[in-house]
Amino acid sequence: MRDGIEASHAAIVIYDADDRLVFSNRAHRNMIGLGDSDMVAGSSYLKVATAAVAHIEDPQERAKELHRRLDFLARSDSKPTERTYGGGLTIRVTKTRTPLGNSIGVGMDITEAKELRADLNRSNKVFHAVAEAAPIGLLHLDASGNVVFANRAALAISKRARATDVGSAVFTAESDGKALGIPALVEASADMDVEVCVVDTDAPQPSTFIVRQAQLSGDNHKPGERVLLIIDITARKAAEEQIRFFATHDPLTGAKNRMAFAETLESFSKSSERTAPTHLIAIDLDKFKPINDHYGHMVGDQILHEIVQRMTKVLEPQMTLFRMGGDEFAILCDPSKDTNLVAFCDRLLKEIQVPLPVPGSHVSVSASIGISSFPTDTDKLESLVHYADLALYNVKDAGGGRMATYSARAGDGRFSDNFDIEQPPASTDRRSRQADA
Repeated sequence: MRDGIEASHAAIVIYDADDRLVFSNRAHRNMIGLGDSDMVAGSSYLKVATAAVAHIEDPQERAKELHRRLDFLARSDSKPTERTYGGGLTIRVTKTRTPLGNSIGVGMDITEAKELRADLNRSNKVFHAVAEAAPIGLLHLDASGNVVFANRAALAISKRARATDVGSAVFTAESDGKALGIPALVEASADMDVEVCVVDTDAPQPSTFIVRQAQLSGDNHKPGERVLLIIDITARKAAEEQIRFFATHDPLTGAKNRMAFAETLESFSKSSERTAPTHLIAIDLDKFKPINDHYGHMVGDQILHEIVQRMTKVLEPQMTLFRMGGDEFAILCDPSKDTNLVAFCDRLLKEIQVPLPVPGSHVSVSASIGISSFPTDTDKLESLVHYADLALYNVKDAGGGRMATYSARAGDGRFSDNFDIEQPPASTDRRSRQADA
């Protein structure tokens, strides 16, 4: 057994009740830096300790270290202490006094373990630094579902001050509007990403997030531990909404575009609840090109934008305005509701003809209107557009500023006495007269 202790990697030393050396193995002698000649059986602890600290050059430090070792022997309370020796060696030492009074000291080299622990601490610090700086919310939940860590982003999203308070946070599911606490959020995100929103009274719109879950595995984690990632997609949703908007809207005026016109017309033609005809009102501004050429495209764009605002203002609830291109527009009337086209077109023409400000003056713009109806005039959508255009061209040929309906009997757009609308009297505003001159 003595040979086994001598060859042990653990440093072992035994002193008798009078604190005289009984045994020291090779690992212990190497640890304190003494040879066999210094470790003679019967030598006092004081003599051995004095020899062990002799290499310390500073007398005060040497005396301080000697005192520490003597105190450690006197206590011999089996409580471990870590001590650093030459070459960066770290030893965990315990000294125990037996019932017979012997002192047994055991030292274990924990240098590698301490370095690994230091590496782990550094890794943890790096992880926490990265987690805290991450632009996404991170929640670490233990096996019982308690939040044990929440980074700054998660605290900001949940409007909580501490990780332990995040458990009371409530999110709203985008799919059905249900309120989801953390337990429900964990359950909902177990197999798929969950889209939720958070209402902020200081923000104009709710913020939208994707919640993604990751199970933690390995010997260092208990079953059920998980991490929730809360990813802010508010900006992405806004961009997607903008893309969807401009797919069906004119970017200059905000009116719906030709693609939306085709889709809306198709849906109206298939409506099973149609109780009245679908009316198509084709609109073309009169002599807009000279204004655009004279004042420039920027002013022309401003005029188009203002005219769309004016037309939108007089639209009835069942009507939808479209910009077909250039200075051409169309209005579709929902067939599920009837409308008084005479009164509406009268208001529309008068609103368009109100003078518009341009640099240094004002201009008046008039419009020509042609109307066709489905299925009164035709049961073909392409013909509906063509017939409205024919009626509009008749108005244009007659000088514009009026409306006409398509007459199926004449096969052409003809003025109808019931629908003729007189142009408003010339403006008495001096600036308007100057601009029109």
